[in-house]
Amino acid sequence: MAKLRIQGLSKAFRDGETTHQVLSGLDLEIEDGQFVALLGRSGSGKSTLLNCLAGIETPDAGSIVVDDVDITKLGDAERTQLRRDRIGIIFQFFNLLPMMPVLENVALPALLAGKPRREVFDRAHSLLQELGLEARASEMPDHLSGGEQQRVATARALINEPAFLLADEPTGNLDAGTATRTLDLLKQVNASHGVTILLVTHSEEAARSATRIANLIDGRIEWAPDPVAATEAQTEAQTEADAEAGTVAAEVEQAPKKKKKKGPPKGALFKSKSSPSPAPGIESPAPEEPAQEPTPEPAPEPTSEPAPDTEPAPATSETEVDTAIDEALGTDDRSEPAAEPETPTDPAEAPDDKPKPKVRPSAKAAALFQKTDDES
Repeated sequence: MAKLRIQGLSKAFRDGETTHQVLSGLDLEIEDGQFVALLGRSGSGKSTLLNCLAGIETPDAGSIVVDDVDITKLGDAERTQLRRDRIGIIFQFFNLLPMMPVLENVALPALLAGKPRREVFDRAHSLLQELGLEARASEMPDHLSGGEQQRVATARALINEPAFLLADEPTGNLDAGTATRTLDLLKQVNASHGVTILLVTHSEEAARSATRIANLIDGRIEWAPDPVAATEAQTEAQTEADAEAGTVAAEVEQAPKKKKKKGPPKGALFKSKSSPSPAPGIESPAPEEPAQEPTPEPAPEPTSEPAPDTEPAPATSETEVDTAIDEALGTDDRSEPAAEPETPTDPAEAPDDKPKPKVRPSAKAAALFQKTDDES
């Protein structure tokens, strides 16, 4: 059942000869118990739409049905009574009466509706306790913080148990922490009281607190994707994907396993692969002979044989022997003394032990040796 239904709503304002079309055939439907955020930039017509919904302004065309009552067909007094009894409003700037304490500000709409005083104040105390403001019941509004004043305004909007709650930028005048607590309060009210809420805001962060988001663009409503439906669709798609994956896995498990091909025998990988046989009629090219590297010539081995001896000195002549004897006996009549033989320093020049060839003594040498033997 729709708690709010708007069809073909239009509203324009004249500025001299200029006409500003704010709402252009707008359609909107909100179900009972829903929490919907109306998101739009400044000047998009959000305030105009709220004033039409609350019965403060009359649209140029279209219908607005709230709790099965078309408020566009009501007179001023009837619209005021409907707004007081069936529609609760939370204003951006609280709109609390500064000369009245908190408890009386909350109770005022119910007192104006003519409800019993005791019943009204009991309910006002109960709402303040639920919203954490019971200890501030006797305080004046100017002694409260911004968040506390917003909670008082929320309690006042709920005092007559409305069927529909309009929240006009309820976080626009609050700090980040207080704004978060105010949005949590609206979600709590929606869940615990079952009241349908339309949150009007320009903040995307505030809009995400609602269950659905409607964008006001060029005087018309464009619905954002339903997050709940999107989540359900995503979950369903994931479930189907998991089921399909499970089916495939089961089929793979039940399928007969193929025998594993045996690899080549050990050592076969190191054998040379045979070249493919040529096609019939095609002569295979002769295999190229591998180029042979030149064989290096072996280095000559060192010989262990001893170096050949020098050739033996030629035989000494008789004249040389006679000369040597004369030099030894001092009978040489040459005036130059005989040179002393030099001691050889080079081992190669040292006299060797090899036997010298025998020299036949001359006649002079033989006579000398004979004389020596006779004297002895």
